[in-house]
Amino acid sequence: MKASKFTDAQKAFVIKQGEEGTPVAEVCRKAGISQATYFNWKKKYAGLMPSEMRRMRELDTRNNHGFAVTLMKGDDLSSMLAV
Repeated sequence: MKASKFTDAQKAFVIKQGEEGTPVAEVCRKAGISQATYFNWKKKYAGLMPSEMRRMRELDTRNNHGFAVTLMKGDDLSSMLAV
């Protein structure tokens, strides 16, 4: 997956601007993002501080990595779901 060119602090700032009443179109134009990106960020990160956003991303990465390693070992998905 392509790395984001925005830091967690920048994402939090963009979301905060939209929540404070600045029109979403203007926020997106200034940040150089699409409105779809803004609403995806809002859905995922609304109400989180940059440190919390970083922790959530690390947990997602760790969970996805563990799942991929399990599949590479040859364990079938049905045995994992039967737990």
